[in-house]
Amino acid sequence: MTSPKDSGIEVREATPADDEGVNRLFHTVFGFERSAEHFKWKVYDNPDGPMVALVAVAGTEVVGYYGFWPTAMRLGGKRVLGGQALDIMLHPEHRGLPLALRLCGECIELAGRRGMQLLYGLPNILALKLQVGKLNSDHVGDVPLWVRILDTREALGITGPRGWAVRAMGLLPLGASTGFELSVGVPQEAELAEFLGRAKLPHGRLRVAPTAARLLWRFGANAQRNYVWHTARQAGQLQGLVVVGDHTLPHMALLSEMLGVADAPQQAALQHALQSLKRQGVTAVHAMSTRGPRDAVLKACGFRRRRVTQPLVVHKPLPVTLPANPHVFDDWVVFGADHDVY
Repeated sequence: MTSPKDSGIEVREATPADDEGVNRLFHTVFGFERSAEHFKWKVYDNPDGPMVALVAVAGTEVVGYYGFWPTAMRLGGKRVLGGQALDIMLHPEHRGLPLALRLCGECIELAGRRGMQLLYGLPNILALKLQVGKLNSDHVGDVPLWVRILDTREALGITGPRGWAVRAMGLLPLGASTGFELSVGVPQEAELAEFLGRAKLPHGRLRVAPTAARLLWRFGANAQRNYVWHTARQAGQLQGLVVVGDHTLPHMALLSEMLGVADAPQQAALQHALQSLKRQGVTAVHAMSTRGPRDAVLKACGFRRRRVTQPLVVHKPLPVTLPANPHVFDDWVVFGADHDVY
């Protein structure tokens, strides 16, 4: 049902002619402007395809927006095109369930027509209620948050004895990394592609498919997260890499990616990253990771799993049989930048 205030609103596919209006809406909703370079990176430069999005237009003004990042995925050993939900925005004068349902429901249909066989998202609590309660999406599980405290002054806002325990985590030593040539810098695409062919990818039947082109785009300068690549090599050959980026909170950082041919080079690259962040005055590093082989590396580097989790929601927009069942949470591998905020 359309509310009276939304009766004259047109919902349609976004085009480049809407870019200025979408950015005005972004500024209205979030209170700051994003650069033209970041907008182009997010909407048009994805190697898996441009963003599939809808706008809601009242007169000549964009008052709503919702979209999916095309995302190559590995399901049961086969590659399929999926989509990651992000950037739902409603103008304050048009917020409400009717318009949100129109935008989200019609965008899911559009994503299916564009060939996306599986949609996933990591929504906030309000979006979770909408997607599960009204759009027949499935809340399949919750991805744990991991934290590495680097400074004994950091308590993450936790008071009392638990806060003291969190501060004590800052006393955990940063281990020495031996046996690897450690450096900072972005690998060349050919080297990265060769490395991915050897990398021990985390076990799982459903995950985002890492490619050299996608990693270089995802952690490129125009993402504007100040991503830093830490690499571990032996005899000049890339063996492990870690990417860290800015957190939205001051003095905190995000562990966005971690890959390697074995645990040891991942641990070496992560220790190198943590030492660098500590020198810069970072007090805590957040990571998001489903249970799996990465747990051992995170624990060895002093990360601890918190009670905080991020819901994982999936939706199948097409009546097709997928190579793996997306409704089984234990089959999912989700890490860091599989969530757009990382």
